[in-house]
Amino acid sequence: MTNTFFYAFNAVMPIMLLIALGYFVRHMGFGSDSFFTLLNRLCFHLFLPVQLFTNMLSIHALSDVNWLLMLCCLVGFLLCLAVGYLASHFLIRDPRQKGVILQSSFRSNQAIIGIVLSQALGGAEAVAVASVASAIFVPIFNVLAVVVLTLYSGKRETLSGKKLLLDVVKNPLIIGIAAGLLVVFVRQSVPGITTLWQACFSRFTILDKLLESLSQIASPLMLIALGARFDLKAAGNLAGKVALGTVLRLIVSPIFGLGLAILLRVPLGLTGGELAGLIALFASPVAISSAVMVQEIGGDEQLANQLVVWSSILSMVTLFLLAYLLRTTGLI
Repeated sequence: MTNTFFYAFNAVMPIMLLIALGYFVRHMGFGSDSFFTLLNRLCFHLFLPVQLFTNMLSIHALSDVNWLLMLCCLVGFLLCLAVGYLASHFLIRDPRQKGVILQSSFRSNQAIIGIVLSQALGGAEAVAVASVASAIFVPIFNVLAVVVLTLYSGKRETLSGKKLLLDVVKNPLIIGIAAGLLVVFVRQSVPGITTLWQACFSRFTILDKLLESLSQIASPLMLIALGARFDLKAAGNLAGKVALGTVLRLIVSPIFGLGLAILLRVPLGLTGGELAGLIALFASPVAISSAVMVQEIGGDEQLANQLVVWSSILSMVTLFLLAYLLRTTGLI
């Protein structure tokens, strides 16, 4: 199982090194806190929406999707959400921290860590499942995160249903996802549009390269900005909350999400590759973009930053143990 450990290690370490780079760059004087705050805003309003838009374009034949498995994932996700809600409601007093903890219970780092490890454990079949699950659940995660953080942002008493809906619709991440899904829908619904789409991109490769470049910029910049704004001193004061959010993401979520799929593996026709693909959805650490969204919408920014960092570090242990368990039991 040494190879499994190094798969997890190699998936997580580049993230940790970029966070460390941001931390040292900030403390060497190459930018103020306000600079890195603006950098986060740029990622949130430009680079992340483009990344989500391009991710949506990867959806091809919806008829090939194991929809029964996706329904099982939805049930597992709702169970994780319910546990996260109960934990944040009864164990956290500060409303600004409730939203952050609840978000950590369901919002995973699929793209950067999850899909990489899924590929290592299950090959092409796992990547296909992880990609489809991302296309379905990333929009759900982002919409729900906007709702949750807005409700707990301290403006709840003045928040109307109309304003909440407007905040969701105006969110840059939601706009990026919606634009991508619109393109996918038109591409599959209008005869001949796929050929025209491919012809345009082959003729105007500059557009394809521009979108790809903007998409690739998002994650490294967010990690550097996260490290720059990371406060080691705050870790002690937030230790209990960080531990709670990390347990919800790295232990509770795999138990409910993967556990349900394993229990129903016969009626689902679940293969080892498909199960490996679900690791991206249920077992990867807290999403990087969650900290950026907390900064933009409202909530305890430092707690959100700490959760991203510590869940990523500890995921090297939990992902290794999970992969070891699944392989030794012959499930993957």
